[in-house]
Amino acid sequence: MMQRQLRQHDEGFATLTKGVQYMDVSNGKGPIVIHRKNVRVSYTLRSLSHISGKILDLSRNFSFHFGKGKVIKGWDLGLVGMKVGGVPLSRGAAIGRIRQ
Repeated sequence: MMQRQLRQHDEGFATLTKGVQYMDVSNGKGPIVIHRKNVRVSYTLRSLSHISGKILDLSRNFSFHFGKGKVIKGWDLGLVGMKVGGVPLSRGAAIGRIRQ
């Protein structure tokens, strides 16, 4: 069921290893996010099963050490190469605005 829902929304998304899909809404202008450094993100997690994208969870200042495996795998995969200030539109990764 999940795969079918993802295929219905695939247009414009890039796919990383492990199936993480993303689309950048806005590229950051700051430095590239560095492994093992603390990052702070704002995110909104939405359901694919609702056309309106029902909000399941959100945070405005969630902080963690990038690349240490302390958050869901999609975040460690999806943040690679992102710049501070970037805004991805992500699925399976739950990523929001990036701050370092």
